[in-house]
Amino acid sequence: MSSPSRNPRRSGNPAVRAGAETPSPARAGLEQRSRGLLVRLAAVPRLVVLLGALGWLLAGLFLPGLVGGILLLALAGALGWLVAVSWPVLSNPQRVLRGLTIVIVVGYAVVRLTT
Repeated sequence: MSSPSRNPRRSGNPAVRAGAETPSPARAGLEQRSRGLLVRLAAVPRLVVLLGALGWLLAGLFLPGLVGGILLLALAGALGWLVAVSWPVLSNPQRVLRGLTIVIVVGYAVVRLTT
């Protein structure tokens, strides 16, 4: 039988498995608060999540003025949350592309809200 010190329990955090440092208290709190929603989101088929996000984006783009802008800001908030949660395991190019996506969605939202 192996001792626990030689066979540590595998972490559920991909960043820890990849060799990242121990998360800060703020990061650990974000992960803890997000865990329930992430578990529920992971249970939904990926195609449903993709189609839901696409529908949300299209509704924000095609609905007039205030309603469209609010939908786009909510989508940007959801994307920002997902980026924040996945940040430790993203490569630099992935971080840049996700950040640009959020900036573009917020830009469209501002245009919708101001015109």
